[in-house]
Amino acid sequence: MKYSPKKFDTAIRAIYSIALISSFVIMMIPAKGALSSVLSSVALLLLGVSLMLFIKYDATKYEYILLERNGTFDFYVNKINGRRGAYVCYFPISDCVAHGEFGDTTRTELNAKYNSCSFSKYVQNFLSGKRYFALFAHEGKHQCIVFEPNDEIIRIFNEFAGKRVIDGEITVENVENEQKEA
Repeated sequence: MKYSPKKFDTAIRAIYSIALISSFVIMMIPAKGALSSVLSSVALLLLGVSLMLFIKYDATKYEYILLERNGTFDFYVNKINGRRGAYVCYFPISDCVAHGEFGDTTRTELNAKYNSCSFSKYVQNFLSGKRYFALFAHEGKHQCIVFEPNDEIIRIFNEFAGKRVIDGEITVENVENEQKEA
């Protein structure tokens, strides 16, 4: 199953607004004087910010892919820039320790509970409201990814996260304890 979130216009409006403001600043630069170097710096900074936002939120697209394997699922994130795509994330859903909606305090809570974990954001919408996190344990380290799933992906995470398939039977195991023992 593949899913790519619909892009909102918020990022595009922000990008073009910043680029428009920087062009007005460039037009206000006098030919000589101390103020011209300051205004030039501000204009270049605004153009740089608009270019960064364009690359991050408009030119980049994320695909979330779930592949069924042996009764459970593998989760892939494909990052597409223009025509080129690359898989930037892969985890078996059975290695998921925790998952849920990503709020303002989620990062602090997860760092406190799991002794600092690294975060990766695979979000394609600027200030999107529906962000979800999945925390994976691998070789004693925790990796948290933030993404924008649909209802089907959330359902599969709820059903298969932290569960293993042994002899065709889905069993509930504590994945984190299993990782520590290995």
